[in-house]
Amino acid sequence: MILLNNILYLTMSEINQAGILYETARRWSFKIKDPSDNRRDLFPYDQIKPKYQDKITKHYGDVHVYHTHELIKRYLKPDKKALDFFRTYTLEDGQSLPDGHIEKYNTAAEWLNMLVDMLSVTAGFKKKYNMSRGEFRTSACAIIAAEGIYLPASYKHLSKKVRNYQDNGYIEIISDRFDKKNRQIITPEIGEWLIARYSSQVNKCRVEDLFVEYNQKAEAKGWKQLKTDRTIFNYLHRPDVEYRWYAGRYGELNFKKKFGIKQKRELPIWRDALWFSDGTKVNYYYKTKEGKAAKLIVYEVMDVFSEVFLGCAFAFEEDHTVQYEAYKNAIMFAGAKPYEIRYDNQGGHKKLVSGDFLKKVAKISHVTQPYNGNSKTLESAFGRFQKEFLFKEWYFSGQNVTAKSDESKANMEFILANTVNLPSIEDVKEKYLQRRNEWNHAQHPKLGMSRMDAYQQSQNPNHYAVDYLDMVDIFWITSADSLTYHTEGILPRIRNNEYHFEVLDANGLPDMNFRRKYIGQKFWYKYDPTNMSSIRLYIKGSEGLQFVAIALPKVSNQTAVQCQKDGDMSKINQLIDMQKKERVDNWTDLQNIQEKYGELPEQNGLRSPKVRGINQPKKDETRQEISKIQAKISKKREKVPVDSIGGWQKQQSMIDYDPLDHYLR
Repeated sequence: MILLNNILYLTMSEINQAGILYETARRWSFKIKDPSDNRRDLFPYDQIKPKYQDKITKHYGDVHVYHTHELIKRYLKPDKKALDFFRTYTLEDGQSLPDGHIEKYNTAAEWLNMLVDMLSVTAGFKKKYNMSRGEFRTSACAIIAAEGIYLPASYKHLSKKVRNYQDNGYIEIISDRFDKKNRQIITPEIGEWLIARYSSQVNKCRVEDLFVEYNQKAEAKGWKQLKTDRTIFNYLHRPDVEYRWYAGRYGELNFKKKFGIKQKRELPIWRDALWFSDGTKVNYYYKTKEGKAAKLIVYEVMDVFSEVFLGCAFAFEEDHTVQYEAYKNAIMFAGAKPYEIRYDNQGGHKKLVSGDFLKKVAKISHVTQPYNGNSKTLESAFGRFQKEFLFKEWYFSGQNVTAKSDESKANMEFILANTVNLPSIEDVKEKYLQRRNEWNHAQHPKLGMSRMDAYQQSQNPNHYAVDYLDMVDIFWITSADSLTYHTEGILPRIRNNEYHFEVLDANGLPDMNFRRKYIGQKFWYKYDPTNMSSIRLYIKGSEGLQFVAIALPKVSNQTAVQCQKDGDMSKINQLIDMQKKERVDNWTDLQNIQEKYGELPEQNGLRSPKVRGINQPKKDETRQEISKIQAKISKKREKVPVDSIGGWQKQQSMIDYDPLDHYLR
């Protein structure tokens, strides 16, 4: 409720809380816009129809009284010092104040603080608080009585209480029945000093040391002497006090383990609902070329439902390339995309996120909480994998540094004595994959079958199956720049390696139709960095990239006759014939166009030159020959062969199909 120019207005929210529908109030023509917030409507109470006023009064009571009360309560402010005082107040018998009294004493302190501030205003009270001093006194006493505040409800006694509070502080609020003459031993000041000293890493101390130090300071500080260190121990180990010093003494992560909010989570009920991924050290030492012991990085992707390790990749350091490879292996194994993936925010994930890679992999992708091992199912599974399978090799490097049992640690004496016998890096990879396979086929701890059986038998109702084009979309990289397709094909440079690709026809020869149409065209291209057996060519239009053709490694032929194999000379002759035919076709096509529009030299009393170096047939014979060849090629077009590997359809050979099927549709 807001008072503007002595008119009381209600907000839409207050109208609705009184049981009046939004649609009803929205139609009231007398509403105005809130001067302080133009998005909010205000409704003058006096103009509301009586039947709706009755609803409002039934909910709020007298709206003017309610407004005044709410206006006063807005000036109440939390007092943390008061709360600490009452929490740490110690009675003669060493007991603390009852919880119920702590709460009501703290509320009383907040009211007294407000009364001290407002009653200290000597001039301009009504202008500042939008009510007269008399209205304030009457309303304050009425609220204290109505809400049971632990203060006198008559203004005469309330004024005296305010004066005593100004003189005595918080202790003035405590009931006489708790003996106000008792001065608490551990005041807020003492409590903060104890917390600061006990949490300090600079000058660490035990409770016994703190007891001696306290009594040495007590006289100079005006503190009461303690008879036993038990008083300090009991104070420091109160839950509300321990919460304050624990992080400083034992570390913030230990504080999180002891006091952090723990969630109970149910695991997914089918496969591919959630995948976790993370990188870690391979827990095996291998021997470097210098004869030293070293460890690899492995990046794992795991299905949370079955605990099957779906895809992994090895590297010397965790970056986006190893994560990319692991996800690719996981999706190829699964034959499907997950609904959700979770990953840490280390290594190269930021690069994968910025490139939209993770959005393509799953419908939902987000990071796990840092330094929160309990939220990472993969960390738990990997710990069991280390403990149950990886530990079997003598060159086991041990689990992570937080593992405490002797079984989880490496036998470094034995390893150092046998450094010369450490396996090679390839042997370590092979052994890791072997143990990984054992894990996947071992019994799941909860599902009553092997992890692999659980994964393969599960059916996800939202199965996101992937095919060849899905793999292209997710894992193939789009070039940063375009390249021109020249007569010799297209020559991209990828990872400092130069490649030579060309669009071929069904017979594995340069595609003449493609060449006729696209030589000189700029293409963007997509490629799989782990398999450079082909690239896909695209033209960038107003709507984005448009697929044109698949290019394969350019066919090369041995020049020296002595070095040629069977069939090489035949291929060379075919290419020579194709080149001749390309020239003749182009020349004939041009003559046809010239003839159609009367521009042929023969139509104008002149002679056309011949195509040099070629026994050129007559024009009619050339046309007939071209028609025969084109008809023959069209019959030979075949569909792209596929075979099922890992659950997705993969192209096997570009020689066995006609790429024209892709760009002439």
